[in-house]
Amino acid sequence: GGFVLKGAKAWITNGPDAGSLSLSTCGTLDTVISVYGGCPGNLLNELACNDDCGGTPCTGPGSCLSVPIAANQTLKIRVSDKGGPGSAFTLTWALLVPPPANDECVGAVVLAGSGTFAFDNRFATPATATAPASLCQASQSKDVWYQWTSQGAGSVTVDNCGEAAIDSVITIYTGTCGTLTEIACDDDTCVTPGLNSTVTFTAACTTTYYIRISSFGTTVGVVGNFHIAAPGNTDTDGDGTPDCNDACSD
Repeated sequence: GGFVLKGAKAWITNGPDAGSLSLSTCGTLDTVISVYGGCPGNLLNELACNDDCGGTPCTGPGSCLSVPIAANQTLKIRVSDKGGPGSAFTLTWALLVPPPANDECVGAVVLAGSGTFAFDNRFATPATATAPASLCQASQSKDVWYQWTSQGAGSVTVDNCGEAAIDSVITIYTGTCGTLTEIACDDDTCVTPGLNSTVTFTAACTTTYYIRISSFGTTVGVVGNFHIAAPGNTDTDGDGTPDCNDACSD
C-alpha cells in the first residue's frame, strides 16, 4: 500500500513455514528500510537495514533487503524518508520458502513398512529432467520423492484416496536416481476425492522402490497424507525365518 508519512512502521507475523522475507520500496523516494526482532527499534534489536538498493529488484534511492524469518516469528519493519518531507511509497514484500529436502530423487525420504505417511509439495520445484516423465501423465509439477524397501513379496498399493484433495500423480520406480525404470503410475483413479491417485504393483522381496508424488500440470501443492499397504515379514512355514529369507514365498 502507499503511505504519505515521513516514516512508517509495520509488523508482520510469519506462518508455519520458515524462509526469507524480501522487502523493497523501489521508486523515486529516498528511503531506508530497517527490520527489528522486537521493540524498541534500536541497534540491539536490528536484524537488517538498507539505504539504497544495489540493483535487484531496483537501484537507489529506493531500498531493498532480505532477512531470514522463522516459523511464527513476528518482525517489526520501519520505512523512513531519508532527510525529506515525506511522500507516498509502496512497500513490496514476498516470503521465499526453500524447497523440501525430498524435492529431488537423491533426497528421497526413507520409509519402511505399511502405514500413513505425510507429504508436503507446496514449495517443491517443478518436475525436471532428473527423472523420466510418467507414462500415465507427462504434465506434472511440484514433485516430492520417497524411498521404500519391501519386507515381503506381493501386491503393494500406494494411494492418497480419502485425503486432502489434490490433482495428483503417483509414480513408482525401480533402479537408482538417474537410472530409474517406471513400473507403475496413476493419475486420477481414487473415487474420493476424484482427482487423487492410487497405484498397485507387485513387489519382489527386499527390493527398493522410489515413490514420486506430484501435482498435475501447474496445480498448487498441498500438505497431505498418502498410504502404503504392503506384505510384511510373513513366515508361511512357521520356521522363524521370514519367507523372503528362506525362499518359502515362491
